[in-house]
Amino acid sequence: MPVQAAKLAFVLGNENYGQLSDLRNAHEDARAYSEAFGDLGYAVSYHQDLDLGDTIDALDSFLNRISLGDEVVIVYSGHGWSDGATNYLIPTDAPRQGSDRVLERRSIALKNGLNGILDEVEAAGASLTVAIIDACRNNPFEPPAGRKSIGMTRGLAPVKAATGTFVIFSAGEGQEALDRLPSDPPGAQMSVFTRTFLPQLKRGIFLEDAIAKAQVETARLALDFDGHLQHPAYYDQTLGYTCLTEDCGTVTAAVVQPEPDSLCDLLYAEAKGAPSCFAFDGYLQSCGTHPFRGNAEAYLKRNCQVQVAAVAPPKVQPEPQPKAVVTPPTSDVTMSKSLNLVSWGGAYQRSQQRAYTTPYADKNAGLSITWHENSFEAVSLLSKARAAGNDLGWDLVDVVATDAIRLCDKGLVMDINPDAFLAPAPDGNSASSDFGPFLVSDCAIPQIVYSSVVAYRTDLVGNRPPRDICALFDLDGYPGKRALEKRPNNNLEWALLCDGVPHSDIYDVLATNAGQRRALAKLDTIKDHVIWWQAGAETPQLLADGEVVMGSSWNGRFFSLIEEQKQPVAMLWDAQVLDLDVWVIPTGLSAERLARVRDFLWFATDTQRLADQAKYIPYGPARASSAEFVGFHADLGVDMAAHIPTAPANMRNAFVYNYDFWARHSLDLNDRFAAWLAE
Repeated sequence: MPVQAAKLAFVLGNENYGQLSDLRNAHEDARAYSEAFGDLGYAVSYHQDLDLGDTIDALDSFLNRISLGDEVVIVYSGHGWSDGATNYLIPTDAPRQGSDRVLERRSIALKNGLNGILDEVEAAGASLTVAIIDACRNNPFEPPAGRKSIGMTRGLAPVKAATGTFVIFSAGEGQEALDRLPSDPPGAQMSVFTRTFLPQLKRGIFLEDAIAKAQVETARLALDFDGHLQHPAYYDQTLGYTCLTEDCGTVTAAVVQPEPDSLCDLLYAEAKGAPSCFAFDGYLQSCGTHPFRGNAEAYLKRNCQVQVAAVAPPKVQPEPQPKAVVTPPTSDVTMSKSLNLVSWGGAYQRSQQRAYTTPYADKNAGLSITWHENSFEAVSLLSKARAAGNDLGWDLVDVVATDAIRLCDKGLVMDINPDAFLAPAPDGNSASSDFGPFLVSDCAIPQIVYSSVVAYRTDLVGNRPPRDICALFDLDGYPGKRALEKRPNNNLEWALLCDGVPHSDIYDVLATNAGQRRALAKLDTIKDHVIWWQAGAETPQLLADGEVVMGSSWNGRFFSLIEEQKQPVAMLWDAQVLDLDVWVIPTGLSAERLARVRDFLWFATDTQRLADQAKYIPYGPARASSAEFVGFHADLGVDMAAHIPTAPANMRNAFVYNYDFWARHSLDLNDRFAAWLAE
């Protein structure tokens, strides 16, 4: 930045609207930001309650002051709306209702690629632009007569920031930002986000650290308001860390780690009910070492990859039926008339309902089936219930395999004999042989298989697409950046495999110091070309933006990228690492409840039902015999056989996640991997 570059701030607070609902704290928010940026050395242009004409005039005057290399801040507090792509700030004379086109003309675009505020600032030559938008409130407009809606979303949409731009929203996509709390005393005059962000906005503080701390505190205050979910979002296209005063100290971690039993518990508990996936990604960013991280990742894999546009699906081909129908063993015990199931909510639970419980209820008149969305905290709740001598009323619980192993070790769930509890394959093979390597615990009843897998940009690999996992390490054949998860799991296995270690010997070698050095030495060959990710949404976005040529994530994320977003991406199934979701049965069920559970399990885990679930979500059935019955996606009309981890064509060279190895070695390998990254 030139030595004489100016620091300019434009601050607007719209509180008193002619036709829309008034706001309480927009003026005070704007005044507080004006003072804060004035203290930071910015020349502030402060405005309040501007109509459309005055807003345009004020912005023109401000934009004319910007010279090449200046640092610019834009602050807006007031009503805002989005059409799903462009975010708009609302002047005070906006109409209460109108068509989309009318409202666009009566609003100010934040960024539209042409003449939005941020577009104009970029065109003026600013070296750094910081935008703070506290406008994600409820849709303030009324639909025109005769129309149900005007296509507006609740909460502002994400923004693709230009280089050198840092955009902050007071709430995440699909969330409502609170301008006050019911518990506020009369003197509290700032919005929930402003009152947490402003104290951090001071000399010597990196902007990334300021927003990270405000994210956590805003989320905590919002949760206290009847469980409201508000997690501020930011979109950063600046280089390095951003210091607004050029006197910041040592870079600190931008992720704040709250106490694991307080805010992070609340963030996780409330995030499961959010209408978008932002809350879960935000939880992982703010609570990366929290005990529920693994469960949050599993929830994200299921809940965040089915965002289907409204399309007319093609006709679905008829599905073959199993060769034989096997009925469960009869029992003299009367079965319970109710069934309480625990799962994750979202798209994954809906797939279970459509594939399992709806057809089962049709066969069992008078049965009451209740779903609970507590799988993310099943280990904790079952442990506490046992200690207190309480019965949670749960009959069957869906958990990830690692949690099933923990629950089994604690004696909180039943051992099961798969050949007594589960139906045989249609050809008569036993259930234990049909499930095979996916019977990872004496207490676990496998359902679906998902995987960590690598995908690549088809338009960036030339005319020789990669065929195996070792393309990750072939910089000459496939130049460009890679995206890999910022942890040793999977990366070390792939490194050894591509360094010549036989598949069957990987974990024996990785258990030794020499093997660990060998794996890290192989990763050294691409270290400078890797973008390390911590949230599963990162690699799909990096691929969509063309910033990496290939990268790892979960297969469900890539299915969405390929089939729903139609991006030029393909999956490299070689050496995928498979993981599981399973059913577990809590100990202590009455004979009537256990009889009902066994009857349901016999039905819900048979060959056809496990194949049916793949019609609704891109995860593979855990039974080998189910593969031939996997058909087309019920809504997209896509042949799912090509998109599930357990399809025979995708299983070549696959790993099943080695739960025992990582339970024994994860702490040491995490430390060693972190030290290697820091070298």
